[in-house]
Amino acid sequence: MEIIPVIDIMNGKAVHAIRGERNNYKPLKSIYSDISDPVEIAENLPYKRIYVADLDAIMGDNSNFKIIEEISEYKRVILDSGIKHSNELNLYRDLSINPVIGTETLESMENLKENLQISEEVFMSIDIKDDRVISPFLDLTPLKCFELFYGKGIENFIFLEISSVGTMSLPSFDYLDKINKKVKVLVGGGITKKDIKKLKERNVFGVLMGTALYNELV
Repeated sequence: MEIIPVIDIMNGKAVHAIRGERNNYKPLKSIYSDISDPVEIAENLPYKRIYVADLDAIMGDNSNFKIIEEISEYKRVILDSGIKHSNELNLYRDLSINPVIGTETLESMENLKENLQISEEVFMSIDIKDDRVISPFLDLTPLKCFELFYGKGIENFIFLEISSVGTMSLPSFDYLDKINKKVKVLVGGGITKKDIKKLKERNVFGVLMGTALYNELV
């Protein structure tokens, strides 16, 4: 089971994400840096890969490209930068990243096809709130959404329970019992050390961890 730290970036700073309520995010306090510097935190994290969410880009503002570029010099980055179109993904082609396409920002299935042609290993993030997928054009349960994208040939998935982010309260993840076991699955949202064993039993490849990790509970 791989533990993948999460760094959420907003206005150039690492922030503490809670339940997707972005207006209430505060600068991140952690054991890995005295300041909320995402580059310093990334450099000090004792993990090979990290998940970075560029919240400014996701919300349609300017991206934190320079910060992400610096982080990618230290770590392999799984990057969610709110990709909608393939030309946005081109910006990161020369960096050490695996791009994330999130249902929250993907605008159409045609855009998905364009993005899949650009990178060899893309993660499809199924963003979930209150048991429904967050999407501008899909109204599906997490399981139905998985089946749709799996049918398009995607083999790397993230199930991100946004309602549980930052709460250290594990969602049920019941739908994991019904998905194809051959795919690579990462999960995130409220995960603590005690949850890792039960998720491993569900054939989860890795977990995205933020709050528990930064509070030295892992």
